[in-house]
Amino acid sequence: MSTSSPPSAPHPARLGLFGGTFDPWHLGHELVLQRVQACALVDEILVVPAGRPPHKPVPTTPFAQRLAMVQAALAGRPQLQVLDIEDRLPPPSYTLHTVRLLRERCAPGTLVLILGADSFLDLHRWYGAAELLTLVELLVLSRPPWSEADLAQQERRLREITPPGEKMPPLHCVAGLLCALSSSEVRRRLAAGDDPAGLVPPAVAAYIQRHRLYGMPR
Repeated sequence: MSTSSPPSAPHPARLGLFGGTFDPWHLGHELVLQRVQACALVDEILVVPAGRPPHKPVPTTPFAQRLAMVQAALAGRPQLQVLDIEDRLPPPSYTLHTVRLLRERCAPGTLVLILGADSFLDLHRWYGAAELLTLVELLVLSRPPWSEADLAQQERRLREITPPGEKMPPLHCVAGLLCALSSSEVRRRLAAGDDPAGLVPPAVAAYIQRHRLYGMPR
């Protein structure tokens, strides 16, 4: 079931947090969810479309439409919740601010931040990274070209910035192939007239066609 508000008690003990611009939600995102659910490290996944990311261009599509596409894609799947929390917080949309609010709403549950290897390797540069490490566990989806040595080096770097008296959060690495598809590539291919069937879920394709997004004809 999808929802537009953070979960409240009773709630699962372990909540995965999967954020992104999702402009649009595509099959690569679906594969991430499948991988995370298969490893059985979380009871439920909170999917959080980004409001106004601080280090990325302004999303092509308004928040309300990006949210609607994710809700359409994930409808009827009870272990997934879609949250509009970042549209409610003042911009820019820092992960730390989102996590702080979710921790308040979900305590005493555990938040598990879901990251690709590229984001994990840049985590020490994130706003409030040291505090963030005290609030979440980390689940990293690794794939080539990043190696175990790359991840281990970053783990050491994060341990160095972990605040005194705090422990480095548990780090869960899940290896395997991921879809190389990106939202920018999906937008480009849809504008070029490619069949959406191999790019986005059917419900998302229908929404894009209905609203004539990304230059796609009806």
